[in-house]
Amino acid sequence: MKQFLIFLALSLSTNVANSQDTLYFKSKEKVIILLLEVNPDNIKYKRFDNQAGATYTVLKSEVEQIALSNGKKEVFASAPASRVTKTDSLSAPATTVIASGPAAPPVDTVCFRSGKKVPAKIYELSPTEVKYKPLSNMDGPVYKVNKSEVKEVVFSTGLKQSFNAADVPQYASSSGRSPSSMILKGRADAKANYRHTGGSVGTGVAAMLFPPIGLIPAIICSSVPPREYNLGYPDDNLWQNRDYNLGYSKEAYRIKRKRVWSGFGLGTLGFILLLFVVR
Repeated sequence: MKQFLIFLALSLSTNVANSQDTLYFKSKEKVIILLLEVNPDNIKYKRFDNQAGATYTVLKSEVEQIALSNGKKEVFASAPASRVTKTDSLSAPATTVIASGPAAPPVDTVCFRSGKKVPAKIYELSPTEVKYKPLSNMDGPVYKVNKSEVKEVVFSTGLKQSFNAADVPQYASSSGRSPSSMILKGRADAKANYRHTGGSVGTGVAAMLFPPIGLIPAIICSSVPPREYNLGYPDDNLWQNRDYNLGYSKEAYRIKRKRVWSGFGLGTLGFILLLFVVR
């Protein structure tokens, strides 16, 4: 009987060890995990030392490979660097962390750099924000705070996640009268990534044939904002931010109008030059 119990204990310990997967990040960090999902754009997992806690979602672009418990390896090809965001000093660069567990709220703690500590239920850790509900007002709204204001969050399991203020992107929304840094980020990205002609080529061709005809598509095209699938925004996560969306959309619309009327002007100039050539 004693030998059987020893054999059973060894078998159980072997099964536990074999169920461990290992996530290797391109930053040379590695985390022991319980792998949940491998999706087209992201990977979902739980930390092996906190399986009852949060579910982590990380972009594939941040991962070099996964060593599975059965000995096989899943290697991922490189992805565009524009989608890679490293935001904190924990062993795994967190993209989004969604709290999971029983209905009763766990006692997590948000530790601010000012020294204030707030008992809370952590809902999400995004690249720039911490979202939580204070335990003192669980029926109230979800609070959002910039990561640069947070020193660390301590989960109910004792797991800590610290943030280096210098590594947190500084384009999160602000509440001042001047445009928020997220709006400015959206404008800058639109200038760099919006490539659609917006009807400027057709307007230019029509104006070259006869300017009054070209005036019709110029007015129509310049009065319609760019469609979302033509915007070419570089990051789906950023696009969900209202200020970033606003800044990017308005700047893209401004660029579209400028291109349309530039096309009309060039077409009209071409028409005038053709008249001189014909004469």
